[in-house]
Amino acid sequence: MSAALRHLHVIAVPVAWLLALALVAAVAVTLFWRFTAPAPLALPVRFDADPRAVAQRIAGQQPFGGSAPAAAVAASPANTAAFTVVGVATGFIGGPGFALLKQGSGDPQAYVEGEEIARGLRLKRILADGVELEQGGRTERIQLPPVATTGIEPAPRPAGSPEPAAGPSARNKN
Repeated sequence: MSAALRHLHVIAVPVAWLLALALVAAVAVTLFWRFTAPAPLALPVRFDADPRAVAQRIAGQQPFGGSAPAAAVAASPANTAAFTVVGVATGFIGGPGFALLKQGSGDPQAYVEGEEIARGLRLKRILADGVELEQGGRTERIQLPPVATTGIEPAPRPAGSPEPAAGPSARNKN
């Protein structure tokens, strides 16, 4: 039995020293990086609870090109056909969303629900795919323009995966 203890002692002592050295090295590296690493950068957080202010700031940055935004309300009554929906934000935590609308070739303007966008024309509702405008008690829906998908190819399917189910467009081709 004493030979077995001697053999265990020969192996255990160097292993214990190696573990102790590894622990000391890990502590030394951690302390080195803690005291020599640069301070973490804190990005300025910009929070604005007013969706109209957020929308105007976005439109003011010219995300779609063009020049600075024009006046918000037109002087004469407007036709809903003259407006196109450029983008929508359907809502934020605890607040309403906004819509970016463009009249003719003008620059996009930001509007919130219930706001008058032209004389006699009011933004009634913001939807996920467009807006509803109200003029003289009549509501008209304007959709976001379709997104061009030409040139976009589907990702290749992994080998052995089943064929996709035939959708309505595939069934109508027969």
